[in-house]
Amino acid sequence: MPATWDALQPEIDHWIESHELELVDLVQQLVRYPSVSAGLHVGAQYPFGPACAQLADATRSIVEGYGLTWQNHDYYAVSATYGAPVPAAGAATAGARPRIAFYSHLDVVPARSTGWTHPPFEPHVEGGWIFGRGSTDNKGPFASVLFALRFLAEQGMQLRHDVSLFGGFDEEVGMDDAKWIAANLEPARYNLVSDCSFPVCVAEKGILEVWFSRRLDDPALLRLSAGEVANAIPDAALAEIAHRNADGDTSGEVERYETTGKAAHAAFPEGSVNALTALAAKLSRCASLRTETCEACAALADLFAQHDGSSTGIGLHDDFLGDTTCVPTIARYENGVLRILANVRFPAIKPACWVRDTFARSLQEAGFEIEDVEESPARPVHEDDALVALLTNIVDNEVGRNLQPYAMGGATHARWIPGALGFGPGRQFDGAFPPGVGCGHEADEAVSISHLEQAIRIYVRAILELDARKA
Repeated sequence: MPATWDALQPEIDHWIESHELELVDLVQQLVRYPSVSAGLHVGAQYPFGPACAQLADATRSIVEGYGLTWQNHDYYAVSATYGAPVPAAGAATAGARPRIAFYSHLDVVPARSTGWTHPPFEPHVEGGWIFGRGSTDNKGPFASVLFALRFLAEQGMQLRHDVSLFGGFDEEVGMDDAKWIAANLEPARYNLVSDCSFPVCVAEKGILEVWFSRRLDDPALLRLSAGEVANAIPDAALAEIAHRNADGDTSGEVERYETTGKAAHAAFPEGSVNALTALAAKLSRCASLRTETCEACAALADLFAQHDGSSTGIGLHDDFLGDTTCVPTIARYENGVLRILANVRFPAIKPACWVRDTFARSLQEAGFEIEDVEESPARPVHEDDALVALLTNIVDNEVGRNLQPYAMGGATHARWIPGALGFGPGRQFDGAFPPGVGCGHEADEAVSISHLEQAIRIYVRAILELDARKA
C-alpha cells in the first residue's frame, strides 16, 4: 500500500533533521558554480555556455548518489527522477505511468562584488541562512525538491506516478530551457515550479523588454554603462566625461561619475535604488556635456522617476494582479548612440499592444526612438481550482497560516510549461534583512535553512496527495 502522510510524518521529521548538514552542503556545492547563462547558441554543444554545462555535469554524481535517475537533456536542462526516465515527446510506451514534474533553474544572474559581505560564489552559513548568489533563486529550492525525491527513494515509496525534477539553465535570460522541455519531452500530468513563494502562484504579469535609443554624438561623453541583465535593477553605473573648458573645447582631463544603488529583481523594485536613473539625474547637470545630452539624461531620469510606470502613462493596477513595474536595467553609450533597455511588467487588464504603444509614445515624445520590443505574454489565472485548493491546503497545514493563491510580476518556467503552477519556498523574510539586501538578484542573497527543510516536507506531502488524486 502507498504510504499516507499521517503515517509518514514522524519518519520524515527525523530524516530531515538527520540530513540537515547534507542539505546545507548541497546548496553550497551548487552556489560555488557561477552558472550564468550565456544566452542560447543553437547547435552548440553547450547551448548556454560552458559555465552552465559544468554544473550540469556536476549534478550527475549527486543525483545518482541519491538513488535517482539522472538525465542530461542536451545541456538545456538536467533531470532527477524517482521512477522511469523522462521520454522524448511522443515516445511514451503504452501503459507508461503518468508523471509529476517539478521545475527549478540552476542558472543565476551575474553578481558584482558591490554590497556583498562575502564573495557571491563563496557561500557561507550564518544565523540559519545560506548566503551566496543563487541560494534562493533557485538553487536552494532545487535542493529541497531533490531531497524530497531522495527521501522517497530511500523509503522505497510505492507510487502510481513517476516523479521528476528538472534543473534548467536559461531561466534568467530567455527561458529557452523551459521552451525546449515543452517542445521535446513528454508532458507530465502535474507541473510545479519551485521559483516562487508558497502557497501557489496562479498567474503572472505580461512582460515587455524595450530597447530604445537617442543619438547624441557628444564628444565629451566618452562612456556610459550600467546593468548587465534585463531582469535586474543595476546597483552601479559609470560615466566618463571629457572636461570642457570655458571656450567649449574638451581637454585631456577625464571626469568620472559613478553612482551606486541597491539591486533588486526587476519585478520587485520596492526598496531598490536604481543606479542608472541616479546617474542620469547627475549627468543632466554636467557642465561639460552638450545641452542636448543633459536634456536626454534629464528625460531618462524623469521617465523612470517612479517604478510603477505612471511617468510613462502605463501605470495600471489590478487588485489581484498588482501594479505595473517599469524600470531601466541596462544602458550603453557606443558610437555616439545612447541605448537603454527597459523592463516592463504589467497586469493584463490592458492588452500588450496598448502597453507597448503607450510606452513607445512617451519615449518618442521625450526624444527617444524604439529599436526593439520583445514580449512575453501574461500567464492567465490557472483554471483548476480544485488542484490549487489542494496545494494551498497542504501549505496552510504545514505553516499554520491561512494563505491565499496569488499572482506576481516575476516570470518563471510556469509561463512556458502548459498547466504549470508556481509552488516554492520563495522569500518569506518577515523583516530578516533590510530592503535591497538578501533576495534574489540582490547583494547578500540568502536562503533560510528552515524554509528549505519546511519545503521538503511540503513537497513530499504534495507528491503523496497528487499521487493519490483521481485524474
